Amino acid sequence: MLNDTEKTDIINIIKNVLTKHGIDIDVDKYKDSLDDNIRPMLLFNNGCPFSKYFREKIAAKLNSVYAFKYPNHAIEMLENNDLRLTSLKKNEENDPLEYQEFWYRLGNLSRMIPDNYDITANNWVCNRDKKLPIDKDRKQIYIYCLTRNPSYRHWKEYGNDGKNVCIEYNFKPKNKNNDGAFKCGNVHYDSGYDFDFLREINYYIRTEYGLFFNPTGWTNFALFYKRNKYRWEEETRISLNLINFGLTEDDMEKGIMNLNYKVNEDGSINKDIVCIKNNSDYVNWEIKSITIGTNCPKEDREKIKDIINSNYIHTEIIER
Repeated sequence: MLNDTEKTDIINIIKNVLTKHGIDIDVDKYKDSLDDNIRPMLLFNNGCPFSKYFREKIAAKLNSVYAFKYPNHAIEMLENNDLRLTSLKKNEENDPLEYQEFWYRLGNLSRMIPDNYDITANNWVCNRDKKLPIDKDRKQIYIYCLTRNPSYRHWKEYGNDGKNVCIEYNFKPKNKNNDGAFKCGNVHYDSGYDFDFLREINYYIRTEYGLFFNPTGWTNFALFYKRNKYRWEEETRISLNLINFGLTEDDMEKGIMNLNYKVNEDGSINKDIVCIKNNSDYVNWEIKSITIGTNCPKEDREKIKDIINSNYIHTEIIER
């Protein structure tokens, strides 16, 4: 157990690093909640001053957010009135840099802390060949990517030469505090090394006390983090962590709690995709509009229009 002098010293370490980086987080009143019972972790019990900081970085309004989809995928979701979330592990194929940043934050904490802290040495390389227990967890974390501004560039890069469609949603999460297994947030784009202060805090605390500082909200925030080169996407993201339910693969294959793996046309189970029914225990939504790309195949175009006119009478159809 930490004594009062050690707690004061650790709080001062955190304050000095935050001041150096111009980060405004009040940590003084949390001194008594510092706990090292779960060594080598150093935690804030009974609240954490960093939780609010991370929540504010990703705070999102979920009205008028847009998803670009292949016509066949859009048709499936419209017919089933569900969302299709892709596993974070599968998403690695589309965006290796995002996987790398996620790995830094949810992998072995010791890999985040250099032996000699040097703020100018930002040249870490992710060892993608090394398998970690967290790889299994990534397969159970699923995301749905949207944008707040469906620009011309979105149509160019995600519109598949005008063959795709763009669905406009209004979401209503059931958990207002965004602290359950189902989370929503705007992606935070890092213009440099915005969160390097966390590694610096960890360096000094590890050097002095042999402890790893693990602030609440750190790992959840990693799901909503990308490099600045993607800022143009203006992405909002929905995530679902099946780990929190303790569900087995058999449970998911049978369908439980309005969740199930996607079933392929041949009847096989696709564990890369989780389907969430509208009005589930986690979220409900309305589809405000659907924009059909200029080059969307005629058969798909007519099928989408028929579904909307039959089952989504308040949804606007826009044809490019």
